[in-house]
Amino acid sequence: MNSSNRGTLIMENRGAVNIRLVDIEHNIDYGYMSLAKEVTIGSQYGNAKLKIWNDATISKAHCILYSYNMTAYIKDIGSSNGTFVNGKRIFTDTIILTNDELVIGNTHLLVEVN
Repeated sequence: MNSSNRGTLIMENRGAVNIRLVDIEHNIDYGYMSLAKEVTIGSQYGNAKLKIWNDATISKAHCILYSYNMTAYIKDIGSSNGTFVNGKRIFTDTIILTNDELVIGNTHLLVEVN
């Protein structure tokens, strides 16, 4: 390692996963999405790759989903009403697993990780 790289952490995504989200209350299946790149969830296209249109409590850019080392994560990105995993508000990057329930605004999403 040369001296210019000393102390630099290089993070590589060593495997993406697919995730499926289903709106429990409205029976909307958003289908499978690759987390090879971050997926932003929000209320407005342009700010979000996944737009949830039927919930006014969701921020324009509410949270992101991503994968790292074959594990799916969710992270709140400064939303007004918070992001919850299994009833607990999250404040840091949080692992999500199959059958976890995400609450984004007032929308309840069931997770399937593949």
